[in-house]
Amino acid sequence: MRKVVKLFWQLAILPILYIPYRILNETVLINILGCSCSTDDICRGVIDANDFTKLFFSIVVIVIIVISVYKVKSISKISSKVIYIMCITCISTAIGNILYQSMLLK
Repeated sequence: MRKVVKLFWQLAILPILYIPYRILNETVLINILGCSCSTDDICRGVIDANDFTKLFFSIVVIVIIVISVYKVKSISKISSKVIYIMCITCISTAIGNILYQSMLLK
């Protein structure tokens, strides 16, 4: 069990960062960046809180994948390494997308 936790601990980064980022998003980022309620902002290329949230979760997912690439050295089989990286990529992308979708401002 400990070996599994050592290989997949980095997936906990997303849920751990969710609550602090949500508080920051609701109290600071919306006031500074605004929301994408107006279609005029989209045409002008102005970044809003939704765009910043997408960028934030994308960077966190990339960091998780990079951490996993370093952790893959502890796996002996090549096929297991490929499966591990694919699983981490899919799981972290799915979790990041779910968390991003839950924070979208309408």
